[in-house]
Amino acid sequence: MGLQKAYEIAMVNGDYEKFKESQSTTPTTIVKLDAGVVTSADPTQGKDILLPPRYALCPPTLFIRIAAFLGASAVTLGAYGAHVLKPSGGMATIFHAANLYHFLHTLLLFMVSFSRYPRLTGTLLTLGIVVFSGTCYMHVFTESAQWMQATPYGGMLLIAAWTSFLL
Repeated sequence: MGLQKAYEIAMVNGDYEKFKESQSTTPTTIVKLDAGVVTSADPTQGKDILLPPRYALCPPTLFIRIAAFLGASAVTLGAYGAHVLKPSGGMATIFHAANLYHFLHTLLLFMVSFSRYPRLTGTLLTLGIVVFSGTCYMHVFTESAQWMQATPYGGMLLIAAWTSFLL
């Protein structure tokens, strides 16, 4: 058995996963994941199967592209705020906080593949960045306080994204 054989995840329960192997004599095998090496729980198999790490089973290329776009937009907005907009007083504080959170969470979005549920974590991070930083940016650009009403929801999405790494 190797990487070239087709397999399908049928059940996820803790560290154990049930795989259906296309060329196996038994319909299913229960295996234990340990740092990318899968040890068969079936004593008749008796050998280790090397599989890619969990994050490679769901390659998050979409979130890498989103993170690249958000990173470029964070640099662009930071430069715009520093050289063109030049907010003053409280608006400058809000703008810098929005840009800092935008940068930090974009970097975290690059690491979403290490999450057990990368789609959940990536979605929460993307929405959190857009809602939190986006509403702060709009507040500074338009000087309208109505945008700040949605900012706490963005913060909650970012908190949920961080805690999704615990799942």
